[in-house]
Amino acid sequence: MTRAISILGTGSDVGKSIIVAGLCRYFANQGLKVAPFKGQNMALNSYVTSDGSEIGRAQAFQAFAANIEPIAELNPVLLKPSSKGKSQVMVKGSIMGELTAMQYYSNKNQLVDTVDDSLESLLGKFDLVILEGAGSPAEINLPGPDLANLGLCKRHNINAVIVGDIEKGGVIASLVGTTQVVDRSLSRYLKGFIINKFRGDKSLFDEGLNIIENMTGMMRLGILEKLDFTPIELEDTYSLNNYEPQTFNRPYLSSEHGSRLHNRKQHILKVGVVKFPHMSNFSDLDPLRLETSVNVLISSNLFELAECDMLILPGTKSTVSDMMWFKKHGGDLLLTEFVKSNRVVMGICGGYQMLSRVIFDPVESQVGKLSGFGYLNATTEFQNEKLLCQHIGIAHLMDCELPIRGYQIQNGIVSSIDPWITVGNNNNPSEGSVSSDGLVYGISWHGIFENDEFRYIFLENVSRLANKDVIFDRYGYDTAKNDYVDKISEAISKSIAVDMIFNLSSIG
Repeated sequence: MTRAISILGTGSDVGKSIIVAGLCRYFANQGLKVAPFKGQNMALNSYVTSDGSEIGRAQAFQAFAANIEPIAELNPVLLKPSSKGKSQVMVKGSIMGELTAMQYYSNKNQLVDTVDDSLESLLGKFDLVILEGAGSPAEINLPGPDLANLGLCKRHNINAVIVGDIEKGGVIASLVGTTQVVDRSLSRYLKGFIINKFRGDKSLFDEGLNIIENMTGMMRLGILEKLDFTPIELEDTYSLNNYEPQTFNRPYLSSEHGSRLHNRKQHILKVGVVKFPHMSNFSDLDPLRLETSVNVLISSNLFELAECDMLILPGTKSTVSDMMWFKKHGGDLLLTEFVKSNRVVMGICGGYQMLSRVIFDPVESQVGKLSGFGYLNATTEFQNEKLLCQHIGIAHLMDCELPIRGYQIQNGIVSSIDPWITVGNNNNPSEGSVSSDGLVYGISWHGIFENDEFRYIFLENVSRLANKDVIFDRYGYDTAKNDYVDKISEAISKSIAVDMIFNLSSIG
């Protein structure tokens, strides 16, 4: 019998995505064929599947947790906000168009069939589908059909569990209020609740559990403690606001990773990341954030970044708009200071485009031709067609030839005079750009730091230029991701009534 359960939340960043990932791994370990699903997602952190479909990065990570390949059906509608008060709407992994909020809501009716058909397809192929809600089901002011929350549950007769974040405060009011605000025809699908991000003695909240249970009729499914290890694969930039710039406590990694690092005093490599207003694909930074000996500072305050050993200009959904913001806040001076002091700068996707000489953009910003920062001998030209694909290549770095893979999400195509990556079976480098002094790099691909050998050769070069003796953990990123999701699954299985969740997953 095919089963499904929906994990909703009282708001954004209450932990839905991580709990879904943990449940996917738990039930997959029980021998079930499990798939995650999010009917509608709004995020700038996205991923490209093997067939060139763009979906939310969170759903790709949940697929990893479930031990399946990411496919477009896992996230049939993805909204990517831009600088013009619009969102690029991706449907089944391809562009539908760039719409204002009102235009999107007027088009939601035609998206219902796409979402429902995707879910039905998964229900026909998997033993268990774990749905993730979007925002809060209590947002009853939003017009049009529901593509992710209780309206979706009603159409498919699927029970739901709702997660409340006690760290935010007001968890009783948010859980009780949700059941009071939504229509009874929808609230009846809310069968249980989970308290997330708890700290301290759980018994102190016993009366709180009784109150919620008595006032809502939902059953208590457990209290999940605040996870005390570095979060990775976060869904969107909002989640970054609630975490420290760096965290070195990584108990989900094997003890052999980095144990020697604490036996001696050693240098820490400081990596600064410009937090653009429309920063995207910040999961590119996760392999660096996991390094015990790397301090990753993600900030919109350029003065904070000036003391770092390396600077990263990450991806962005609005290259020209964010470049103007960067210039206004002293980006020119920051880049000049880094290059003058022999420090490395890396531009990824939109950040790479900013570092080029000239940008032609009649599409995204519609400003036409303008000058980039000019550190790379390259030209960017925006096109209507969006390039979505995975790549495999060879990086030519520090007299080494290193295997590298990544994925591309791009409207702006960069032509470089000085590439440093060979793509596929080509004999000559054709991707990326590097300055003549070897200090400024650009690449269009996301996920490059997930390549373990490349990451360490690159970081060792940065530390050498910074005159620092840095010892790196040298863990495998896929191993780290597996350890991470196993730790989440273990925490859930110990604190949450997973058997009750399974019983609630019966359809009909």
